[in-house]
Amino acid sequence: MAPSDSTWLTLRAGLKDLMLQEHHRPYASFNNFTSRDSQSPQMITLIGQHSKTLVMRKLRFDPRAQESIAGEIHLRCDSDTLRQSSPRLFADCELHIPDRIDKIETDRPSGDVLRRPLLWNKRVEFGADPTIIAHMIYAKLLAPFSTLLCFFADDLGGLVGVAGTLAVWLMNFSNRSVDIPAPAYPRVLVLVSDNENILQNETRATKMFMTQLRREAERKIGNISKHANGRARKGELDRILAQQFGSIRVVPLPDPKSPARTWQAIRARIFRDSDELQMRRSESYIAFSARHFRTFFQLASDHFCSDIISPFNFIKASRIPNPVSSEISSHLNTFLMQVGPSQILHFAVPVIASALAFDSYLPGMHRRMTLTFLSVNIH
Repeated sequence: MAPSDSTWLTLRAGLKDLMLQEHHRPYASFNNFTSRDSQSPQMITLIGQHSKTLVMRKLRFDPRAQESIAGEIHLRCDSDTLRQSSPRLFADCELHIPDRIDKIETDRPSGDVLRRPLLWNKRVEFGADPTIIAHMIYAKLLAPFSTLLCFFADDLGGLVGVAGTLAVWLMNFSNRSVDIPAPAYPRVLVLVSDNENILQNETRATKMFMTQLRREAERKIGNISKHANGRARKGELDRILAQQFGSIRVVPLPDPKSPARTWQAIRARIFRDSDELQMRRSESYIAFSARHFRTFFQLASDHFCSDIISPFNFIKASRIPNPVSSEISSHLNTFLMQVGPSQILHFAVPVIASALAFDSYLPGMHRRMTLTFLSVNIH
């Protein structure tokens, strides 16, 4: 089946390597922003399947969402926010669904698809397990760019299943970027059906879930602390959580037949959490413009596919210059021919130096990442 305009990330098997495919069509929605250099998109990542699709329709996140996108991650934009300072993006994730990875259909991808081989895949113990690789992509690649991570418990084995998934994230996949300050860590929402009103409210449901998460963490890797005291183990888990997420909350979902105003409250809650986190990201100078969002994500994808040990570093990535044109000598000669001899020293030389040492980077990159560096060290 041909990819849709919103298809963003897919996994494919080549002759020798597994490939992470990045489809560029979804970035076309950025052209509808009023300014790609001043607007800073916020991304809500949604992980699940059928329940996720149903809830997205109920919450009117995207009425065009397909019934099933198994094996893919789609990137969609909330059309109601195109003119806002922080347009909303939805990363619709079902990359974890298939139990196998499809083979590449053609040797040469189309012009809007970039293939990156997973260079580390042959060196890891679990091999080409599509579910594990998918969750690595969620945890290591999508999470740093997300304001919210929404897990749909009904699609992931209930609260126990989500607890098990997060335990793996925390213990095996955790390597957050060292240059993201703590106030900007993504928040986690676990959305679960509560038709029998067992969970009652967020506070009760979250307490139950955190107890289960602690059990799953200890079951998967043994006691997370050498101490036998339960409070010590809880403190250790809280420390690990604080290094990865801003917060974790369980949100009980209403019955699908509930009136629209009931669903509207859930929609407002999700948007409020995302807006608050985006404001914190802005205060920490990592609410990237649409142009920088795309560039950083592509650099992060390069890093993920080549190195899963060290975390992606936004500051170092911002210092990677664009390659110099192979025809630079010809361009310089053309430019100098238009400049008089008296202007070479005071005009031509500074312009050329600026272009080589500064303008080869994206606009505003240096200032933003300098402020980010200061923010990280202050926090």
